[in-house]
Amino acid sequence: MESKKHNKMMELLDHHHNWPDTFLFKFIFKSDPVIEKGLRDLFSSNSDFIIKSSKKKNYSSMTVNHLASSSKEVMDIYGKAAKIEGVIAL
Repeated sequence: MESKKHNKMMELLDHHHNWPDTFLFKFIFKSDPVIEKGLRDLFSSNSDFIIKSSKKKNYSSMTVNHLASSSKEVMDIYGKAAKIEGVIAL
């Protein structure tokens, strides 16, 4: 069962986007190729990725421009990303 917060977020996304639409995702994670691959696997090969490393290279940020079909797809991606240990969604 989806929470009220989840449903409210989907309503806000639907209010501000005409699907399909490009959506900008941002994540921070401990620099690890396995984590990076796990995040990349959430998106289609058509998505644009920008990866930046922190000064000491301990952490990385990922910005993804992705053509999403619906607010449900956006929320599903965030839900799957939340299950990857060491990932913070912004």
